[in-house]
Amino acid sequence: MPLLVMLVGCASVPPARIPFEEAFGRPPSLAAMSRKAPTDPRTSAQLHSALFTFSDRVEAARLHATRGQKMPKDNADAWLAVLGELDLFLVRTPAQTSPFDVARARLVLQSQLETDAQLYGDFPASVAEGAQRSLSLLSARLTLVTPVQRFVDLKRFAWPVQPVVITSPFGHRVHPISGQYRFHSGLDLLADPAQPVRAAFDGMVVFSAWNGSFGKQVELQHDPRLTTRYSHLQTLLVPEGAKVKKGEVIGLAGSTGQSTGIHLHFELMRNGAPEDPEEALASSRNGTSPGFPQSSSQTPPMSRERVTAWP
Repeated sequence: MPLLVMLVGCASVPPARIPFEEAFGRPPSLAAMSRKAPTDPRTSAQLHSALFTFSDRVEAARLHATRGQKMPKDNADAWLAVLGELDLFLVRTPAQTSPFDVARARLVLQSQLETDAQLYGDFPASVAEGAQRSLSLLSARLTLVTPVQRFVDLKRFAWPVQPVVITSPFGHRVHPISGQYRFHSGLDLLADPAQPVRAAFDGMVVFSAWNGSFGKQVELQHDPRLTTRYSHLQTLLVPEGAKVKKGEVIGLAGSTGQSTGIHLHFELMRNGAPEDPEEALASSRNGTSPGFPQSSSQTPPMSRERVTAWP
């Protein structure tokens, strides 16, 4: 019999044309994170400050915005300012660059870009093109400065929670906020409140803090190409710079950020581009693909529930 689960995901559906803050509540800003930069001596205080300022400015610009409107000038100006700071930062050689700076900058840009894409109906071309260019450059730089040099086989990765119940799959779907057909860059995995979330494989913690709509988030760098992300955590249990082993508890599942319930948003990235964790991790279990239970009239149609059995 198929296991029935309630739909939980990365955001709830707000009524149309109401202020963003009223729909979601204002999430803790980047300033809610510790303003103390990582202890790496290569850390850029200028970039660190620019990211906080950028986050505060775009969040302030959203306070009275309505969904579907054109991006206001204050928001666009904040984007152009931080993109300029990133251009200056990326002039540094890899030897002068902290991997924590690169990971933090990439995560902040991705999170704020996703939030703005949910809210605004029109982006200035300079913002859209500049953001994508900076994200590509940051991903390339992270592969050069990562302290993890050996390459690992994805077949050795494990699921971060068990049993594995996928409530929203990787790929294009109707976005639960905008109602638009959009890309979901990870998997939503059902979890119990405060359930331990474990590292999919050995790696270094390159980010462990609040990250906008993703709430409390951990990013692990496994090799120069591969990273995994664990979002909406209730509790962070590892600091940036820590080395963790496969299966080590890195946080507790929660519903922080924009989330409809307790779950884990799990992402697998290769050179900054998302890949389907289900395909990668399914092959790690004797080449057996996970089962796909039949839909039930009691299961919300957008959940596309999937259950993966452990060996």
